Amino acid sequence: MTHRVLKSTSIASVVVILMTAMLFAQQRGQARRGDAATPAPHHDPHDLSGIWLGRVVTSGLNDPAPVYTAAGKAAFDMNKPSFGPRAVAPALGNDPLGGANPVGIPRALINHATKIQFIQLPDKMVQLVEWNRFWREIFTDGRPLPEDPDLAWYGYSVGKWEGDEFVVTTSGLDPRAWADGVGTTKRHGSQILFKAGRWRVRVPASAGYADRAFHRRHFRSDRRRKFQ
Repeated sequence: MTHRVLKSTSIASVVVILMTAMLFAQQRGQARRGDAATPAPHHDPHDLSGIWLGRVVTSGLNDPAPVYTAAGKAAFDMNKPSFGPRAVAPALGNDPLGGANPVGIPRALINHATKIQFIQLPDKMVQLVEWNRFWREIFTDGRPLPEDPDLAWYGYSVGKWEGDEFVVTTSGLDPRAWADGVGTTKRHGSQILFKAGRWRVRVPASAGYADRAFHRRHFRSDRRRKFQ
């Protein structure tokens, strides 16, 4: 009698285990079918919100490369960078970063910004840059750039959408900061043009720069960043 009870109990246990496994497999299958049926999130080309990944580069604003005036060439030759074809040992150079100065714009967006987060607000866009832990405000409320601003390491920026491209103009830049890591100079009164547009998982961005006293033509650097 005891043998029959044990046998019946064993059979019942096996049946319960098999039914539980079948139910679990069925639920997983339904979940997978539900996930497959979930539509992709809406793609808004005017939404740059999120963290965008880049990489450290040691080249400068070179697309196309700058063409200097005589004054610009003299100022460029005075700079002794630690990167690029004219690199010297940091102890022999004069990179402003060696004095613990802020990196400045556009260098921060070209050479060092491995992670940039965009935060969109009703009246401005905020950029948070992981390297050196700095941020800048880009006002989008229609205000003009200040006419005679106090100089600042990251300047004063206004932005607007032109089609699906976010265009930022920056002025009031402190000339002590180089334009890039290879020693490209900038002057008081220079303006930086930054453009970015969201294409699904990548944001192509370019930083352009021109100073008629130092450069004969506009030049820029293009970078692509991947959404984290």
